[in-house]
Amino acid sequence: MQIGYQERNISYQGSGVTLGGTLTVPADSAPRAAVLLLTGSGAQDREYTMSGFALFRTLARGLAEHGIASLRADDRGVGSSGGSMPASTLEDFAKDALAGLGTLRVQLGTGLPSGLLGHSEGGAVAQLAAAMSGSVEFIVTLAGPGVAVEANILAQTELIGRANAHPDAQIRRDVELLAAILGVLRSSASVETLRPLFLAKAREDVAAMSPEMRRALTDIPRHADVLFRQQMKMMDTRWFRSLAAYDPAAVVPSLACPILALYGERDLQAPAFINAEGMRAALEQAGHTASSVRIVPGVNHLFQIARSGSPAEYPSLAKEFAPGVVSSIAEWILSLSAKPAMEQ
Repeated sequence: MQIGYQERNISYQGSGVTLGGTLTVPADSAPRAAVLLLTGSGAQDREYTMSGFALFRTLARGLAEHGIASLRADDRGVGSSGGSMPASTLEDFAKDALAGLGTLRVQLGTGLPSGLLGHSEGGAVAQLAAAMSGSVEFIVTLAGPGVAVEANILAQTELIGRANAHPDAQIRRDVELLAAILGVLRSSASVETLRPLFLAKAREDVAAMSPEMRRALTDIPRHADVLFRQQMKMMDTRWFRSLAAYDPAAVVPSLACPILALYGERDLQAPAFINAEGMRAALEQAGHTASSVRIVPGVNHLFQIARSGSPAEYPSLAKEFAPGVVSSIAEWILSLSAKPAMEQ
């Protein structure tokens, strides 16, 4: 049985770190375009596997079937890549992306349309990279931010809470606590000022428990301290601070390259109803005519056919993109070869 792709592992120099990745090319013909794939939040390996679904391996091989080569890499501090993801910023990742795009061009030769494809946070990285360099010829974002990341974080907290049938009072408390955390992170205040809020949350959590669980959890201040340390381990980092501060409205209007922005109708993590409109407004401000914003019906944050869109159902869904997702990305990329690469 003939397959439509060939793969080989490579390493290249990012911004002060060595990165390891996989180059995927069409098996029987020269590539018609090339794209660097950029993962979403968290320390991800090159396959970008979520609940058993290897998004980037699946996407790379699907794009190769359409004649598009790609490079996907381990994040900093993961697999074959050096450095540390939590100690890095979106700007660091954007510089890595430009290095990866340059590597892709060296590997395949110049002259091919070449650009960046980012999922979720990777969409922000792609936008920043294009703002840093005019060498990015196109961007594809899958569930990438169209409004400020802070607004997305608060919206997803509420939407996922509702999808998981949490009480309204709990959802309200969770959103208020998260808003307070984000406010401290964007200020010069110490995160230690948040400890009283975590103590209040711990008391509310305990009050909502069954009598048996309340009897077992007698040290509420210790419970609050555990909650605080767990939350701050992720959020009080250079990575999260840079992510939470990101607003595409300050970046996208300045970009010259065409953008394809896809959103899932049932996405609860980057809700289409706010992000698609935000992206459309930013692109209209930029005067883009080759760009496109689309909402894909019936799909979640991972572009799978979904029921509710809640991350809780990810493990039960088919480990594949919804029909037409990969082909629509490929068709848009290939359509650019008939247009000026930097058309506005």
